This record gives sequence, C-alpha cells and structure tokens, in this order.
Amino acid sequence: PLEICQTMSCLRWLDLDRTSIKELPENIGNLVALEVLQARSTAISRAPWSIARLTRLQFLAIGTSIYTPEGFHSLCPHLTRFDDLRALCLRNMNMIEIPNSIGNLWSLSELDLSGNNFEFIPASIKRLTRLNRLDLNNCQRLQALPDELPQSLLYIYTHGCTSLVLISGCFKNRCLRKLVASNCYKLGEEAQILIRRNMKLDSAKPEHSYFPGRDVPSCFNHQAMGSSLRIHLPQSELSSDILGFSACIMIGVDGQYSMNDLKIRCSCILKRVDANELVVMDELWYPDPKAFINMSFGSDHLLLFSRTCMSVGAYNEVFFEFSIENTEGDSPNPLGEVKKCAVHLITIKEMLQEH
Repeated sequence: PLEICQTMSCLRWLDLDRTSIKELPENIGNLVALEVLQARSTAISRAPWSIARLTRLQFLAIGTSIYTPEGFHSLCPHLTRFDDLRALCLRNMNMIEIPNSIGNLWSLSELDLSGNNFEFIPASIKRLTRLNRLDLNNCQRLQALPDELPQSLLYIYTHGCTSLVLISGCFKNRCLRKLVASNCYKLGEEAQILIRRNMKLDSAKPEHSYFPGRDVPSCFNHQAMGSSLRIHLPQSELSSDILGFSACIMIGVDGQYSMNDLKIRCSCILKRVDANELVVMDELWYPDPKAFINMSFGSDHLLLFSRTCMSVGAYNEVFFEFSIENTEGDSPNPLGEVKKCAVHLITIKEMLQEH
C-alpha cells in the first residue's frame, strides 16, 4: 500500500479486507481521488493523520479490525471532513461508546455499528437527516434507541440486541419500512405497542416488523391456527368498504432457522357468492442478504405487516394464505412454518371513527 499511495493518486477504490496489513500508510492522504476504502478484518489499530485529505471518500469500512478506543477517537475528527461520505461501517470494533460527533456526518445514508459494546446511541444521531439505514445487529449491551431518530430512516436492524428494552423512537418515524428486532427478548411491552399501532394504516409504523413471540395479540380480530384464514363479510361490511389490512403471522422455528432463507408469500383473494374471485395481493418477500447474513431465529417469532387493499365491486368473503418457501428451489422443506395467522381489516368506517 505504501507504493500505491506514492504512485496512484487517481485511485478510486482500495480494498484491503482480510489482508495482513497492520496499519494504514502514513501517506494514504495522497490518494486524493479515493472514493471507497475497505479495511475490514485486519489488524489496523489507528488512523494516520493524512486520512483527513481523502475528502472525496464516499464509503468507509474499517469494521472487524483490531481497533483500540484511542485509535477510534483518532479517526473521529477526520470523519467530519468527508463531506461526500455516504456509508460508514464500524462493525465489531469493540466500541463502548459512540461519540456525539457522529451527528456531524450529515451526508451519511448508511451507518453500520453492528457487533459493538455500547449501551446507548447519542441523541445527536437525529441530525443525520439523510440517513436511511441503521444497522445495530448483535449490539448485545444496547438498552435503548434514542427518543428521536432521523425522519429519513427507512430500515432499522436490531437483530440479537438482547438487552434492548426501549424502541419508542421508531414509533415517531412515518417513513420506516422495516424494523427487524428478532431475538430481542426484552422488548415486551414495546413490541405490543407497535403491534397495536400497526393496525392503523395512517399511523407511524413500519411496513414489516419482526419480534420474538408465540402469542398473536387479541387485537387482531380474525385469527386461525395454521397458514390460512377465511373471513366472511356481513352485508354491512362489503369488500368495497375495505381500505386495507394488518396481518400478524407466527413463524414456528425448529432449532436455528436461518433468516437468510426466509422467503414469505402472502396472498389475498376476494370472493363473491357467484364464485367470481379477485386476487388483490400475491406478494413474495425475499430476505435482505446484506442484513441477514449469518443470522438465525433462535425461537418462534411474529412477523407484522400492513397493506392497502382496495377493491371495486361487492365481495362477501376474503381469503388469506401465508407460506414460507425455500430460497433454493430444490432445497428440502424449511425448518420454519406458519403456525398461526391473524388479520385485522381496516374499513372506511373505522378510519372515520379514528378521525
């Protein structure tokens, strides 16, 4: 790398992942065109002062390195100089605290702090107004998310945060699409609050949420054992009055079920007395490989989601079916299955009552 820094000032991408390098060269600042610097799983313990000259850096990943607290703090002042920094990966670095200066990285869209040892995240994170993804997987000492999170956040991953108790900041975010809190066994009441909020289409809620649990909440007024559910609509509540639905399914796990194999199909069919049918939803959800690699459900989990589901015409029955499919077509049956399912229909009448 020393020679590279002397002769390749136009270099835009430098990948040092899993190499035997023990330190970044002092003259790394000569790579003034560098946009991507990857140095994960190395023995690097500090950042040289010249790193501040990498002002075009957009992606910085130094996670899983033998990084000392002193070394990390030597890096922090330089981070604020990276005006174009979009993604920062600091996973598995044994950090016991996140400095307040993290809030100065205004250009960040992705922040990965997974596998560290801090208990709290500074309130300054709310200043990251472009942040849309926050990875906190396996931060086993993390106790709470901040009361205020960036409104731009779309994805929050807290898998394996076994000390996590408070996630109230998530409830204030109207843009959140996915909240993964699998294997977060201390959430309890917080998870129940999110479940109740998930039943209202106009509330602040994620589109998908994962929580440990076996009991489908009673607030879902249509429930069934197994993977399918049939709802007969009275004359006063025809399908034309339905705006959407919230659903909760219980995924039963036999042993350690890989989340990267989680592929779920959901179908919703409206039926009439004359046997005419209308398929209003047939979705297949694939796992997020970037988020779920090497992660497993350690117990049964609840999956929550909601959808708009408007129809034209009068149907008197709604049929829901959920299934877990293999990501590999020739694989044997998965270790997980849908053991329970529940649905709450959201109607025009209910929405009017809410307002």
